Amino acid sequence: YSSTTDSSICRVGSDCGRLFVGRNLMVVWTNEQAKIDNLIKEQNISELDKIKEDALSELEGMDSMNKMYSKAGMQDKITSKKEAHIIIEIIVRIEAFQNKKGWWFRAKRRKELIMKYT
Repeated sequence: YSSTTDSSICRVGSDCGRLFVGRNLMVVWTNEQAKIDNLIKEQNISELDKIKEDALSELEGMDSMNKMYSKAGMQDKITSKKEAHIIIEIIVRIEAFQNKKGWWFRAKRRKELIMKYT
């Protein structure tokens, strides 16, 4: 994969396993990305559409609940940032696979979803 790395944390060619998007450290490890890729390769098109639909619904539900908690003055969020990032990664990789797009598409779409839901 292509990525931008922060040389103080992860040197090019090392196995630190994290991607950097701008100044934000992604919380999805490369081994988790590989598992998502394997999941995608094992599914047919209709199953991928269902997984993506379910993932988007889950993400929107998490966002709604977290906003409600915030309005109520509660500090704790229902879901962790890690969970949201994994769901986002599933959506991004399915869309890239379906549209035959590469890393640039994934980076832009990932950023879009992260800005919207986290």
